[in-house]
Amino acid sequence: MLIRRNLLIALLCGITSGALSMAQVAVKFTPVKSNNVSTLNSGQRPYNIYTADLNNDGIPDLIQDAGDSLDRFAVSIGNGDGTFKPAVTYSYPAGGTSTPTAAMAFGDFNGDGKVDLVVAIIGTGAMAMYFGNGDGTFQAPKTNIVDFYYSGLAVWANSSIVAGDFNADGKLDLAGASGEYLNILEGNGDGTFLDISKLLAPSTITRVLTGDFNRDGHADLSYVTDCCPGTSVTVLWGHGTFGFGPLHTISFDVPGVITGTGDMDGDGSTDIIGVSPGMSNGSTAGLVKVAFGHSDGSFTFDQSALPYLGTIEGQGLAPQIVAADFNDDGRMDFALASDKAGTKSLNFFLGTSGADHFTTETVNLAQYLQQSNPVLGVFNRDSKPDVALAQFDNAADTVITTELNSSANGTWSNCPYPLRGRGIALCSPLNFSLTGFGSANSPVDFSAAAVSFGQIRKMELWVDGKKLVQQHHVWGNNAFLHYTPTFAEGHHNGAVFAADTDGTLQKLTFDFNVGAPNCDPPATEGVQICSLSSNQDLTASARVSGTIARMELWADGAKAYTAKSTNYLAARISLTKGLHKLTVVAANTAGVTWKQSVGVIVSQ
Repeated sequence: MLIRRNLLIALLCGITSGALSMAQVAVKFTPVKSNNVSTLNSGQRPYNIYTADLNNDGIPDLIQDAGDSLDRFAVSIGNGDGTFKPAVTYSYPAGGTSTPTAAMAFGDFNGDGKVDLVVAIIGTGAMAMYFGNGDGTFQAPKTNIVDFYYSGLAVWANSSIVAGDFNADGKLDLAGASGEYLNILEGNGDGTFLDISKLLAPSTITRVLTGDFNRDGHADLSYVTDCCPGTSVTVLWGHGTFGFGPLHTISFDVPGVITGTGDMDGDGSTDIIGVSPGMSNGSTAGLVKVAFGHSDGSFTFDQSALPYLGTIEGQGLAPQIVAADFNDDGRMDFALASDKAGTKSLNFFLGTSGADHFTTETVNLAQYLQQSNPVLGVFNRDSKPDVALAQFDNAADTVITTELNSSANGTWSNCPYPLRGRGIALCSPLNFSLTGFGSANSPVDFSAAAVSFGQIRKMELWVDGKKLVQQHHVWGNNAFLHYTPTFAEGHHNGAVFAADTDGTLQKLTFDFNVGAPNCDPPATEGVQICSLSSNQDLTASARVSGTIARMELWADGAKAYTAKSTNYLAARISLTKGLHKLTVVAANTAGVTWKQSVGVIVSQ
């Protein structure tokens, strides 16, 4: 069989049968390394690293501060296999910074659809805006002086900054700390800012966080203080204006608590995570405390004791805690990096339904003198949450270690994430207006995935003007939706929405037909690929012995989509330019499989 199309040429590779093991695989990570050198042939030794899709290809890239160098940061572009290209360095504006670090935030600050980077030059009143070109490079910085004060001086203090649309005008704003003041800056939509308000905290602010802690669709703020007698997180409720309040303070029993955020119970509210590593002599136990946000502005708490963790890695400007469902059980987990008596490791806190809420699991890392905070992303395009961090002994021995999640696929996204930095991908059902074919059986399988420059809070599915479902399968900049409702035969109109924690909205519209599929199964047992369109939409059917269990679409050895309890598959697959192998697998309930593979060339 030969399938010919405009952009793709597909060649049948073969039909085989056999058994496929479906045993559950425990959480597993496979490390890959990249030499962390720059185009200046100097090794990177960052204190803080961040991730963002700077070249709009769907692969997270790394941004690193210069650690013990005062005048620059570096960008490492992801290759899509967990490795990174040599770092390209960028200098801070004239005058530099008075400390080895500078707080950073990312987003589209001028509305051109490309990721920009803003740097708060600590020890000064300046912000440097680096507009992104959309290809992984930045333009020369533009300096913006903001009039705010810390102890009588117009300077940024040693704290993180966060971006969000705090007044719901479609333009990104900023919030950051100057000593005991929380400064909120209004974005003008052109990369410049106005100082709007200052809020006085009871002591020096060490970190600023943002999210939607009461799931009302407006961005909230919180700040962390670490004094008298322990760490506190103060939440300021946002109302879609620059008026924040009232305040709600969450107290921890000990100082030095590391804080982070994530939707840990999947209800659409941002929750606050606090971890104390404890003392090595046992005088103070470690603890993990999660504050679960609710729609009425209240919090409930889960707290558990921990064994001594060691030093939690990261300086605190970049997040030190990353949250995702790492072990594929439908519950949110979180992770952090630590150094315990010289042993470097990633510590995973795996969500459970039990009273303690978390179990712990440790992944040992290669042993270097120093390492950065971890960052989260899909670094090899397989839809699973991976973790990366920088490790180094000295400038001549420095690497980026990426721990690729090699656990079996299951409750993660049934649809690959878009091959761009912001957008929605719909894998099923096929969009009839684009394809002209691909009727779906009822019940209809809806599978979609989304990425954003910000933190996604929820995805919604609407059909024929009615909201069918709202889901919160979210982690970092990623989200997915999977829902299988029943429909009457005929033509239907649908829409998928993805909403960030600050209310920023994405929308994808489509239409689909419900009725008998236009892809007949083969005359004998096996798989038949019926069509492969120029939009990369594929239809296939199967004839199996016994009862059908599922059909799967695999791309280049990675599972991209699964349709259960049906012998018909219709899905969209996003492919990059080049040669690819697509395989459709059908399995019956006895575990016997049939498959057909095609070679695909994407020419543009």
